[in-house]
Amino acid sequence: MGPKAPWGVREVALALLLLAAGAVVAGALGGAIAGGGEPRGARLTWALGLALGLELLLLALVWWLALRRPGGRLALGLQRGQYWAWWLVPPALGLAVALVAGYGVVVRALGIELLRPPPPPPLLTDTIVNRALGVLLAVAIAPVAEESFFRGFILGGLRGRVGLWAAAGLSAALFALSHAQLGALVPIFALGLLLAGLYVQTRAIWPAMLVHAGYNGVALLGTSVVSS
Repeated sequence: MGPKAPWGVREVALALLLLAAGAVVAGALGGAIAGGGEPRGARLTWALGLALGLELLLLALVWWLALRRPGGRLALGLQRGQYWAWWLVPPALGLAVALVAGYGVVVRALGIELLRPPPPPPLLTDTIVNRALGVLLAVAIAPVAEESFFRGFILGGLRGRVGLWAAAGLSAALFALSHAQLGALVPIFALGLLLAGLYVQTRAIWPAMLVHAGYNGVALLGTSVVSS
């Protein structure tokens, strides 16, 4: 799966610590804004702005701790990878949608409301600016930032230290925890494992980014159609 990453457990731990600090700051700001009596549209704009800030923080951490190092670009998976494996992208996207949708059906059938996956925000009911920012964040910025961080940086950095399977599991678990929603833990963990497998098979980060973007787009479209 490409060359050994020139970073390891220490850099991953530092990145996670800084990311946690950023999330605490964003949460405090979000709470202050929510309690400030702003109109709903303004609150959503701020929420999207804070989410964008966290995604940019992921990219900054990847650049600082990985891409600046010799061989960091190749170790992150920014090469083209195995051409034949790009054919895995469409079935991987279909499997991702089926996994999350199937989980939701099972949880609803069992009546476990606490574990139901939360839907994306219904962007078609808000302002044009919020719609555009939400779509851009979901289908372009988040897939690039999160795949670079969780698959390229964390999985790439840990696989040579703890083994491929343990690194894939840890990266998927951290990916799920980063969404900070109980109902999202199981499906996002499964999605993380699927994306990790795709990253390993293709020896590149781009296919995982495409599947991530496609999944987010399908989720947004489905929610918007239902809410319209």
